Amino acid sequence: MNTVRCMLFGCGPSLSYWRYAAEYAAYVLNWMPTRANSGHKSPLELLTKKPVSVVDVVVFVSPCKVYQNPLNASLRKRGAPGIIVGKKTN
Repeated sequence: MNTVRCMLFGCGPSLSYWRYAAEYAAYVLNWMPTRANSGHKSPLELLTKKPVSVVDVVVFVSPCKVYQNPLNASLRKRGAPGIIVGKKTN
């Protein structure tokens, strides 16, 4: 819960984002190497037996552009401002 608290108070979103912060904290912690595991491997690396990359990990509530598909509007804006609140899950 300390990670969630840091995400909420360090990045500035309202407390209504706590669910997304908790999910993203679990995602990040599963991807990060830890001293508790042999070879300082991440939990995901131990599970999949494949090395993981943290390239896709971004700061919680980072600004981004959200794609909008305008119909028959070639000169209209195709993106709207948004924030990243987590990763897409399958």
